[in-house]
Amino acid sequence: MDNQYTPSLPKHLNEYQAADVTGLSVKTLRRMRHEMRGPQYLKLGRRVVYSETDLGNWLNDHRVETTAA
Repeated sequence: MDNQYTPSLPKHLNEYQAADVTGLSVKTLRRMRHEMRGPQYLKLGRRVVYSETDLGNWLNDHRVETTAA
């Protein structure tokens, strides 16, 4: 029986998939990267990818709580 540990790595999304998840355009995500704001991302060579975890955290950080009237 082989009991090797396999770490659970976060799923990474390309910028088009990240745009779908966030509701932002690819152009907006690119501008945000250029301006050093927006969700964290990784550069893998020339590829830009976003982890699902980082996108979720970034979206939650921008949640606006409303109060009932």
